[in-house]
Amino acid sequence: MGTTPQSRGDRGIVQYVDLLEFAMEQANDGIAVMRFTGDSEIPIRIVYANETIERLSGFTRAELLDESNPFLRVQPQNRARYDRLLEQVRAGESVRFEIALGGKDRSTWCEIRWSPLQHAGKEVSHYVAVLREHAVQRSPDAVCILELAQASDEPYRVVFVNDSMCAMLDMAREQIIAQGLGTVADPLKGEAFERELLLRRRDGTARWVHVAGTPANAEPGQPDRITITCRDIDERKRKDEEAKLLQSVLSQTTDFVVIADAARPSERGPSVTYANPAFASVLGVQHDDVTGKVLTDFMVASCDDTTITGLHSRLERHLPVSYELQVRNAQTGNAVWIELSGQPVRDENGQSVSWIFVGKDINLRKQSYVQTAQLLTALDLADEPIAIYSVVGPLVLEPQHMNRRAAEFERPLIETALADHRQRKRFEDAWRILEQGNNIKRLICAGGNDPRRWITLELRPMKSARALNTVIAIEHLVSTQEEGQDEITAVLALSREIATFQDLGSRVDAFLEVLRCEWDISARFSAARRDFDLVLRAKEHNGYMVIPAGVLFDRPVAVDFFWTSTLAPRRLTALRIFLETLGRRD
Repeated sequence: MGTTPQSRGDRGIVQYVDLLEFAMEQANDGIAVMRFTGDSEIPIRIVYANETIERLSGFTRAELLDESNPFLRVQPQNRARYDRLLEQVRAGESVRFEIALGGKDRSTWCEIRWSPLQHAGKEVSHYVAVLREHAVQRSPDAVCILELAQASDEPYRVVFVNDSMCAMLDMAREQIIAQGLGTVADPLKGEAFERELLLRRRDGTARWVHVAGTPANAEPGQPDRITITCRDIDERKRKDEEAKLLQSVLSQTTDFVVIADAARPSERGPSVTYANPAFASVLGVQHDDVTGKVLTDFMVASCDDTTITGLHSRLERHLPVSYELQVRNAQTGNAVWIELSGQPVRDENGQSVSWIFVGKDINLRKQSYVQTAQLLTALDLADEPIAIYSVVGPLVLEPQHMNRRAAEFERPLIETALADHRQRKRFEDAWRILEQGNNIKRLICAGGNDPRRWITLELRPMKSARALNTVIAIEHLVSTQEEGQDEITAVLALSREIATFQDLGSRVDAFLEVLRCEWDISARFSAARRDFDLVLRAKEHNGYMVIPAGVLFDRPVAVDFFWTSTLAPRRLTALRIFLETLGRRD
């Protein structure tokens, strides 16, 4: 007797079920079959789960099939959402949604699809759940998913945090969910945003991160979601800051810095990719007019052929260069001498990728070579002591040359003055005038082993480009101690010397210095209400006078004098003559 259709069908169903189960076990997505229980606390139970479900949940298959398994417990805040979705499934509809599933040791953000299972038109008793791990789960970027509250004191609720976010914040997942993201998520308005933020981690360290927020709408009636992605940009940010700092430094230095590509002269290179303002200043062009030009185009045709040939040869072979060359200044049309040093920059494979050139304007030095011998000879024949100094820094001078007259003394007066605290203060106040390219004069009482009494020290600056680089110190003797000269003649000579100073500030400085050194007098200035004749009270050791405008000040000024010891009559007379001489408008 033949086989009945029913038995043939049973064998086919069994074979089909085996193949179907095999396929589900091999699937990358998590697949589970659920049945409705009617229990409000645990409304569903798993009756089948493939291997991927085990991986996503962290539970074994036996644990998943146990009705007490916490994997299916619904969080209170998601209860209404689950009930609504399950109602749709019971009604025969498929639903798709995203949610964080709480596993044994972590939560997993999943895309889930529920599809109802009906048999012979009966009501839905089972359904198939397909779980796909969302890309944010394994993202190398730090990701956190928030639900924005619609009617709550809390602006948002953290529903998912990936491992990278935990590592970036140095916080446990439970802490982030409980405490929120702080400044990372502030402010949130349910709109897309991007910003850079200095994030302070739990251990106190700070790192720059790029924060991006991407909104997404949940199912109708649900709060909006927003995905926060943080990318560590600390290394790039700090390199950018270092580059800005370097560029700021390069823009201020008087030496020029040029960066060029690795193109050879035979390839019409190297081309300038960056030049600081100092190089543009040497060329007499705008900063933007240098970039893109070929470096060797700036060399003048009169440069020595041997030098140019040698430079081209080394550039062609990417060898370091060091030359003195001439470039053309576009504003003046003159050739300017520069000192140029260059080094090729190579990659990890040893291939040249760019050039960096550093140099300085040496035009003043080159032009002075021919004149140096004649200049030094003229200085040695001068009757006044003269010393030349290089400027190392503010009031930091390095001696370069002293003429024969200056060498007769123990040391030049400028060095003696700078070594004395009180005198040094006088030059500190005048240093800015030197930096501006103007001469200064200071009347100084020599003292010590110097046979001279009063000297006017004149400082003349020499500048290269924008910087003060050389100071010439000249000592002018004030003839107050010649044979047969009395004290009255001496103070008249000092008055005349002060009157020769061009700026009022130098006159006031000299006036106070003479009062201090000759009579040990201190003075106090105030606004003059009316003119008074000079009054000296010898017994009370004080005096008063009004100095008219244009003598020491640009307006009339009252001066009060004070001294400590009794002045002899001749000393008092000398003081009166000194004051009256400077107090005359003519």
